[in-house]
Amino acid sequence: ILWLLRQIIWPDNTSLRRPVLLGFVISTVVLSRLMGLGVSALFGLLVNALNESLGGGLNQATVLWLSLPLLLVVGFGVARTMQNALDGLADLMVDLLSLPAIRRITIRSFEHVLNLPLAYHLDAKAGTLSQGLKRGLASAENLANRILLTLGPVIFELVGATLAVWIWFGSFEALVIIAIAAGYLGITRFFDPIRNKFLKKVNSAEDRVNGSIIESLTHIESVKVFGAGPRQLDETNAGLKDYQDASIRV
Repeated sequence: ILWLLRQIIWPDNTSLRRPVLLGFVISTVVLSRLMGLGVSALFGLLVNALNESLGGGLNQATVLWLSLPLLLVVGFGVARTMQNALDGLADLMVDLLSLPAIRRITIRSFEHVLNLPLAYHLDAKAGTLSQGLKRGLASAENLANRILLTLGPVIFELVGATLAVWIWFGSFEALVIIAIAAGYLGITRFFDPIRNKFLKKVNSAEDRVNGSIIESLTHIESVKVFGAGPRQLDETNAGLKDYQDASIRV
């Protein structure tokens, strides 16, 4: 996984490295998370300002005080719009950075499969093999998005929110946030192995279903000649049933 991530972010081939684009990705993600923190702060200020303005009823002084909440509403909307725009821009930049690397890795994997001995291809199921390549491509793209758009930004935002709470409210409240985050991480780590067992069953059942369908369509002449259609349907149905049961458990 670390090798794959490094090939996406900083390839071994120096001619394929894109430091400017990588720096732009990091800057965009950081600005997006800062804007997210700013949106939360503006929302809190807006609630406090409305509470102070409407607490004593409407009068001339209250009307003057309402200008602050209105300005905060505008600021909140602008900040929220900028955050969404930065999120979309960061997504685009990550695609520009990761998709060429994923394409190279996929071609290398496909080349390796083509160079395998003929005996392997005669014994292997084309449907299962193609599904494995497809899942590898999706996993590589998902890994890049999770690391660059989810894990990294979440850690940055969590640290920023904890520091803000520490400054504004005190150390106890900040420690509560840290304890909750650590508890969530611990629970996730505890249940991950259990979930992975069911996920492997989901992938295995999915491979069986795709293998059965592709093999049946590839060798449709044999299926027709030997009347193997009902048997193929039963095999596909059994695979779909296993996929359904495993997916519910996941």
